[in-house]
Amino acid sequence: MAVLEPSVVTMKDGRTATVRTPVEVDAEALLATMHAIFADGAGMAATPDEAPKLTVDEERAWIRARREGPDEVVLVADVEGQLAGNLMLTVPARRRLAHVATLAITLTPPFRSLGLGDALMTRALTWAAGHPRIEKVDLRVLSDNDGAIRLYRRHGFVEEGRLARAIRYEDGRYVDDVLMGRWL
Repeated sequence: MAVLEPSVVTMKDGRTATVRTPVEVDAEALLATMHAIFADGAGMAATPDEAPKLTVDEERAWIRARREGPDEVVLVADVEGQLAGNLMLTVPARRRLAHVATLAITLTPPFRSLGLGDALMTRALTWAAGHPRIEKVDLRVLSDNDGAIRLYRRHGFVEEGRLARAIRYEDGRYVDDVLMGRWL
């Protein structure tokens, strides 16, 4: 993954956060963040019990492996030593697809709507704009995730397609899977 210089941002509540590339010592905190996001379940296609079952050593290896490649960036939002969320932007290995990077972003519930999503998106999109092959960034979002859709639109993403009723919640409700993209 690309290793980016850390940047400090001020959140809407006045606290500061550091947007940075994770290091191996973040493995346990990254796993805890992932479990908190899955447990909340908001905006997720997966259910809480479908969270990946990784060990701390496996997560360390995942971080280490990604630090060596030039075609993805992983960022974390660090608030006073606590990881509040993360973003991953990946360029596919296939040459015919390598001009379009795929973005995924998650924030834990206490840190939503504080500006961290904007900070993570800005850093990732700046990196993507400087990448020699990336021309476009795409993502998928559930149609009932209004906050995420507003974030993406603020950063220039537009709806490009929709998979109708692609997600069925346990209570029987359906939501669409919305495909969004942004040309750089």
